[in-house]
Amino acid sequence: DAVLTQSGSGSILVDSSKLKELDQLIDNQIQKETRECMLRSATRWHELGERNNKYCYRVIKERQSEQTIQSLKCYATGSVLVNSDDIIREERGFCQELYTPDLIDDAAVDSLLASIPDDVELSPEDSDSLTDSILIDTLQNLVGHTPVGNSPGLDGLPFEAYKYLFKSLADFRTMLIGILNDALIGVFPPSWQQTRMVLLFKKGDPMLLKNWRPLSLINSDAKLFTKLLANRLNTVLPQLINPYQTGFMPNRLISDNRWLNQMFTTNARDVAPGIPQVAVLLDQEKTYDRVHPDYLRISIPQSRGLRQGDPLSPLLFNLAFEPLLRSILSCSGLSGVSLGGGAVSSAVCPLVPSVWIDTPNSSDRDFISQSVVTPPSPVKLLSYADDLEVFLTVPGEWPVLKSLIDCYGLASNAKINLSKTVLVCLSGVGHTEWVDIAQSEGLEWHDSGSVSAVR
Repeated sequence: DAVLTQSGSGSILVDSSKLKELDQLIDNQIQKETRECMLRSATRWHELGERNNKYCYRVIKERQSEQTIQSLKCYATGSVLVNSDDIIREERGFCQELYTPDLIDDAAVDSLLASIPDDVELSPEDSDSLTDSILIDTLQNLVGHTPVGNSPGLDGLPFEAYKYLFKSLADFRTMLIGILNDALIGVFPPSWQQTRMVLLFKKGDPMLLKNWRPLSLINSDAKLFTKLLANRLNTVLPQLINPYQTGFMPNRLISDNRWLNQMFTTNARDVAPGIPQVAVLLDQEKTYDRVHPDYLRISIPQSRGLRQGDPLSPLLFNLAFEPLLRSILSCSGLSGVSLGGGAVSSAVCPLVPSVWIDTPNSSDRDFISQSVVTPPSPVKLLSYADDLEVFLTVPGEWPVLKSLIDCYGLASNAKINLSKTVLVCLSGVGHTEWVDIAQSEGLEWHDSGSVSAVR
């Protein structure tokens, strides 16, 4: 039965009894999932009605404490703010500054784009597939695979409500597919331009706002649209993104990066400990929030920005980040690292798949694969979304890398946080020149003598 009906005058009427029935169905589903979770976790407590007041009070207080900033350091003066009005004023000023873009440098944009090979482009057929009209079967599959238990946007409608309404109401299906097809031609509902932003603590000093990640709670219908675009974009994105970027890419795993790092450190330690090879772990400040809209708009008509929590944002960021990665890969002043004295096959990993590593003592050979081919080109970088690792062979390559990063910053508004950037010695041996660079640039240095692990 319909929850929403249309009167003769065209206004939408809500059947309160049917709405209560919908609420009850959602409650029943939640109770069912809660009981299943209790069985799996052997939990002692379960919130139900007025029971377990002490437990519920404790949970609510803990959540409030985790989600509430109790004190902040003033960015201008460094003083500690504890008054709620002062904290809100500081947060508002911080966000206004963060989301007010600086002018981008057109010459820097041109320099970055020049590093992208001419053959990195989509065919007309692939381009058209991104904007094809949405069919009802596609939307049904999309709604059916939406996650449960996610926080809704400002309208308060979770995916569970969309699943129920889509299944029950033909008018709702027609209305939803019309809204999404309008969005394909750039006609967005006003509600899509609004969001509720919450802050999630990352690491470092919790009294500094730069150590909190803004997360957008977006309306479910907007997320359906961006998820649809993300699904389509994922089918063609591997043609545009270099193989060293594994973040949010189909058939690529972060474990590939870990595996390669393990090979390079083993090779540097056992074969070439005297070569001052390092991995630079770059930390970007407010990565998603600082992407300038004009930097993307040159290639992509962008009207909505990059909001963390939006299914499309990671893929748009990959596209925005790709010119920097390409400029590093094509830079003749950066030599990268390779595996000395060994051979590599291409059976397992798309980058440097199966390998054995020769050591001075042939009996210590680390045997992984017998299928060998010519060693690949040196690896200059590994990336997982915005987490970028660049391999440098000699200290003289550091200024070259900095110039490329500065160019990217001028083009996109990106900012590298040097205080959180780490230099990791691949062989574990402390090299004086690199240690001096780390100290002068305010970088963290890590070798075999470091007390803590790299995070």
